[in-house]
Amino acid sequence: MLKKILVVDDEPDFCEALRDLFKGKGYHVVVALSGEEALAAYRQHQPNLVILDMMMPGMSGLVTLRELKGLDPEASVVVVTALNEEGLAKQALAEGALDYITKPINSEYLELVLSTKLALIDADK
Repeated sequence: MLKKILVVDDEPDFCEALRDLFKGKGYHVVVALSGEEALAAYRQHQPNLVILDMMMPGMSGLVTLRELKGLDPEASVVVVTALNEEGLAKQALAEGALDYITKPINSEYLELVLSTKLALIDADK
């Protein structure tokens, strides 16, 4: 089954880089440039995993995480941010994020994290 990933970030270049990376690995990738777009895309596409930026204008990543979990308590979310702030990481994890990765992202590491998280999600079902 084709795995669907939702990439949520206000930086279009970052989204496109991740889209290209994961499409090349056989994933179906949907991009959202805001928290509001992320919620609509989640409802429409029901992705297996969400990659969510924490620092976005408008609806922040943390609020988006809460809203995603409100839509689907089983939503699998990996958060990313340019800020290496322990308090934000702890809060995101406490609110249900599966992992917390800081930018700049090593694409090999991100691919390893995603494949591991997707395998764990599949094992739980």
